[in-house]
Amino acid sequence: MRVLYVASRSLTMESLELEREITALQRRVDQAGRGGQVHFTFLPDLCLEDLALELARQRPDVLHISVHGETAGLSFATQEGDPVDLSGDGLLALLPHDHLPKVVLLNACNSQSIAERLSSAPLVAIGTTQPITNRAAIASAAVLYDRLLYGASIAAAYGAMQAVVDSLDRGNTSIKMFAPDEMLLSAVLFRGPRIIAKLPSGMKSVTKSRVYAHVGLTGCPPDTTQVCFFTDDPSFVVGKEELEIELSEIVRDMPRGGEVWTEPWNSEGDYRIAACGITGGGETFSASALLSNALEHYANVADAPKAYREMIPDALKFLRTRSGAGLADWEPWRGKEERG
Repeated sequence: MRVLYVASRSLTMESLELEREITALQRRVDQAGRGGQVHFTFLPDLCLEDLALELARQRPDVLHISVHGETAGLSFATQEGDPVDLSGDGLLALLPHDHLPKVVLLNACNSQSIAERLSSAPLVAIGTTQPITNRAAIASAAVLYDRLLYGASIAAAYGAMQAVVDSLDRGNTSIKMFAPDEMLLSAVLFRGPRIIAKLPSGMKSVTKSRVYAHVGLTGCPPDTTQVCFFTDDPSFVVGKEELEIELSEIVRDMPRGGEVWTEPWNSEGDYRIAACGITGGGETFSASALLSNALEHYANVADAPKAYREMIPDALKFLRTRSGAGLADWEPWRGKEERG
């Protein structure tokens, strides 16, 4: 996901607290730890003459414009520092025709009419109905990106953003979202790394006392070089091997279709599994999940045969009645059945 943050300050404009806003957004990206898959470009002093060039160069999925605004347009500075208004039609004409942003966020006062005009194109535009305080503008934008970076739809992210504005500006200002097609609102712009799991083929995967499953990580960057899978479940510690052998597996392989997989793991119940990866460029990323949730998710999204899908309920029932590490009711499974 590529985000282009644009701001413009003429010599006569009052402060927009841009440094504070940029810091808040950078913190959101750092906390999300998205391993180079999210690219923020900050242009805090862009003049109007360079806007079209940067839009064509950056080709953002999200265009964030933080300027002063009036009904007549968005206030940009010229190369000489003089303020000029950019209308909705003008901004629409400057967007790259072969790569429109999916979302345009107008973090500017009185920008509702401009956002509505932008939505004549196949994109989602967000604007404000009244003057908005710096505090509300900064906090709401941070929440918007926080939701998008964790896989929320555009509509869900907007809902969280709207709640922040309503609370901080006490109903004096509201934000409005416009889109030519409601289908655009359900789009998810970013899907980060996620733990997945699948039952192995060619062997009995669910026995009376164990479940066997490959553990995987999807959403890996293309240049991933290594992923370490590990668990903290005490049932894996049997005292015969070193801890790093009993609790982890390192996969050094390039992802295929964004996925990296382990050899089959087996367990007597549900357990936490986590993974951390590194790319050739030194970026890191991580994810975690319960095995039951990872199995269920993969079965729901994968194009699996009917016979495979029919095995999933038994595996989930087995795991969820034998909870693993990290849950208050965990205790070792002491079945009388023979091990599978």
